[in-house]
Order: sequence, then structure tokens, then C-alpha cells
Amino acid sequence: MIVLQNESLTVTISPLGAEIQSVLDASQIERMWHGDPAYWAGRAPVLFPVAGKLKDSAYFLDGEKHVLPPHGFARKREFAVEHRAPRAATFLLRGDGKEEGFPFLYAFRVHYTLEGNAVRVEYQTDNLDSRALWYGVGAHEAYACPEGIEAYAVEFEKEENLTRAVLSGGLLTREAELVCDRCKTLPIQPSLFANDTQVYPLLASRSVALKSSLHARSVRVDFPDFDYLLIWTKPGAGFLCIEPWSNLPDFIDSDQDITKKPGMTRLLPGQTRTHAHTVAFLG
Repeated sequence: MIVLQNESLTVTISPLGAEIQSVLDASQIERMWHGDPAYWAGRAPVLFPVAGKLKDSAYFLDGEKHVLPPHGFARKREFAVEHRAPRAATFLLRGDGKEEGFPFLYAFRVHYTLEGNAVRVEYQTDNLDSRALWYGVGAHEAYACPEGIEAYAVEFEKEENLTRAVLSGGLLTREAELVCDRCKTLPIQPSLFANDTQVYPLLASRSVALKSSLHARSVRVDFPDFDYLLIWTKPGAGFLCIEPWSNLPDFIDSDQDITKKPGMTRLLPGQTRTHAHTVAFLG
């Protein structure tokens, strides 16, 4: 485990998946979900080279079929610790061009940096291949809600006509549902997740905060580099995931052409792209 520490936070990260395992604030209060497998064993998986589900777990590029599991494979791979300092660390995953599902030469880095009471997370992808590649990336941090999710609300940076994309079996339908009209605050209730994840493709906000009516602690997630936001939990579990994604799940009627998939990033040979978000632990 790699431990980063400053006067405000102690952050523990596993090289397996480059995944945050724990965030303790200055009062030694755990701010992350503890990964109880009775509900969900994850804590903050990194989603790469795709976030969400592909139709039939596959995509086509230049006529070739490639198979990828939901959320890609990075969350189950051991990363090399490329750089380590008291307040920052970089984790590296390299592709050798022969990887099933993603046969490219690439370098994928996850940079963590402590900035006061915040953790800055950067996902950097370098195309080292001689051909273009397509990829997506997403965050999946689960924030502790020990009092139960009903004691919490998500507050948006801007007033929203909050419309979610409707899922079926983890894939997008062509339907949309208005969750609330001209609102800035979304009270969290189990009924929100009766049909899986809340998927918001049309937000004006690029920052949200998770707040409770029972205490002054809150979490603010700033995601300027991501077009989409998802919110998810498991019934009865004491966590809420706030997930900035660069891409959306496939549509149920997708032709599986990766170049048409909403939000996918195209990297030409030699190009680099970084997607960053920052999580501030307040109160």
C-alpha cells in the first residue's frame, strides 16, 4: 500500500487497480466506503479503457472485434509505482500491443496529488502505437454514508433541469426521465436506484457536493474534464458513488462501432490526453 499524507488527509492507495482504499481526514474520520463484500467490495475503482458496459461486452474497430468486460480491465491489474513522494504518487500500466480487448502500445498513468484537504486525480493516456486508438476513462469513488443514504443530498454547482438517461441491463435506452425541474439539490433516496444507476449526460454543472443533514462534513467533486456524471449505490449500503466519466455506456441498439460510441477519446500516435478531477473533503 502507498500512503500519502499532509496536515489534512491520509490517503491509502493500492497498486492493484491504482485504487484508493482509505481517506482519513484530520479528525481521523474515514471518508471512503470500506468495501464490505456483502454489498460491494469496491472502494474507488479506476475504469479504463472503457467506463460502463459495451453491448455484448465487445466493440469493433476497423472491422475487428475486441472483447472487454464492463468498466475495462485496469481495476483488476497491478500497476507499477512509477513515482512516490509524501504527498503524491504515480501508478503506471503499460500495454504491449497484444492485450486482448485493447491491443495497443500505450501507457496509462494515474497521478494522485494531495492539495490541502483535496485529492487531485489525473488519468493520463499516452498512445505509443503507430495507429490511432480509442478509449474511455471513468472514476468510481464510493463515499462513506454511515448514517444511511437518506441522510444525504447531492448539491449541484448550477441549477439543473435534471434529466437522467434510462438504462436497461446496464445499456442505454433511447429514453430519458426528468428527475427534477430547475433544481440545485437532489435528496438521495433508495427509489432513485430502483432502475440501476443515475446517468446524467446533459449537466450544466462541473462540480457537485455530497452533504448530510446530520453533520457538517461534505465532499465536493470537481470534474472539468468529464462530460458525464453518474450516481450509484447498492440497496442498504452506506455509500454513494459520484462518478465522472468521459464516455457513456453503449445504447441497446448500438452497432458496436467504437468510433461512434458517445464520449470516446481518439488518440493519434504520439498523442497524450489527461482527464482530471478533484475531490475535496470538507468539514
